[in-house]
Amino acid sequence: MLTLLRIQIFNSSYTPPFNGLEKFKGEWYHSSSWPEDGVNLTGKRVAIVGTGASGVQIIQEIGPEVAQLTVYQRTPNLALPMRQHFFNKESKETSENPKEWQCPNKADYESIFSRSKCTFSGFMQNFWPEKFENVNPTERQKIYEDMWMYGGFAFWLCSFGEVFFSQEANNEAYAFWANKTRERLHHPIKRELLAPLKPPHAWGTKRPCLETSYYEVFNQNNVDLIDVNSSPIIEVTEYGIKTKKEGVIPVDIIIFATGFDSFAGGFFDINIRNAKGISIQEKWKTGTKTYLSLCTSDLPNLFWVYGPHSTAAFGNGPTSIEIQCNWITDLLLKMHKDGQNRVAANEEPEAVWTKHVNDLWQNSLFPATNSWYQGANIPGKIRGPLHYMGGIPLYYEKLNICRDNNYEGFSFV
Repeated sequence: MLTLLRIQIFNSSYTPPFNGLEKFKGEWYHSSSWPEDGVNLTGKRVAIVGTGASGVQIIQEIGPEVAQLTVYQRTPNLALPMRQHFFNKESKETSENPKEWQCPNKADYESIFSRSKCTFSGFMQNFWPEKFENVNPTERQKIYEDMWMYGGFAFWLCSFGEVFFSQEANNEAYAFWANKTRERLHHPIKRELLAPLKPPHAWGTKRPCLETSYYEVFNQNNVDLIDVNSSPIIEVTEYGIKTKKEGVIPVDIIIFATGFDSFAGGFFDINIRNAKGISIQEKWKTGTKTYLSLCTSDLPNLFWVYGPHSTAAFGNGPTSIEIQCNWITDLLLKMHKDGQNRVAANEEPEAVWTKHVNDLWQNSLFPATNSWYQGANIPGKIRGPLHYMGGIPLYYEKLNICRDNNYEGFSFV
């Protein structure tokens, strides 16, 4: 029997241990465990701590309906315009601008799915075919404009691949983003906090979030922004949140959008042990170790998809899952054909694969950024790459090489 773990990479939520939270007389929620019946926020004084993906989504939705919204930010979210389109059954309205995303025809679905395995991110578009340094600055600006107009993650994952390795390319991409974003912000102090001229970290080394009206919300008079770097949160009181400069700001509701122990965190919530009684927590206490981003040695018949060291958070999730599920299916068919019922990754190829994942990471601009991509958002967690940044085509190739070499690196019984 083979066990397939489908633990979401954002399964184990994290709430910092704020002093005094138990004293708070209002309501408080973590974004990951929002009540199914919703929360009545109309006319309420609300505080939201954190501006990651959940924070961005919540802020732009509740800003127009609450009486007062106070946002506590540590790092500005370098969010991108979603360019969301809405369709109905009667019509397929598409933009008249050819630069924007267009709804594909159903007849093209097969070719779209096939192409998704050939692009770095699993999306329809790929990185620009020419190198950054071989394209003149004027042409580069046109490319950025096209990707910006297309929307979604195009500006992040479909302009120049050098943006993740070259500081010059990265600085140029950030400058473009900052100029576009600052145009939308009216308040000078909020503008500097949300889209500073100096990048808070290398562009794109924290996962950009997609937004529709995030920055416009901060133009509202009922929305305040507090930089917790210059004015740290001291404690939660009975009536609100106390910071160094502002003191206590009274609120009715506190929302914690403080993220997750991503990728491996969900594994640690389960008591997974091998035949020797060694837990996965003990095995990974010095860092995450996997083979092909699908399994780990000493734990036979245990696989996962969309988990540690996968391409999950650096591209299109469904494409990543499809590639991994198809590979595991082929493995099971092979075992059934050969009358085998036990499979385990060997330690040596696991070490080689883990080094491959680390080498890709260390050769980029990512390590210098404190992000959940490497567990830096969880106090005490060993920092190291938690996702595979070689891109989907390279990952697909590595899987196929293993399969075509009779599943090299595995032992069967």
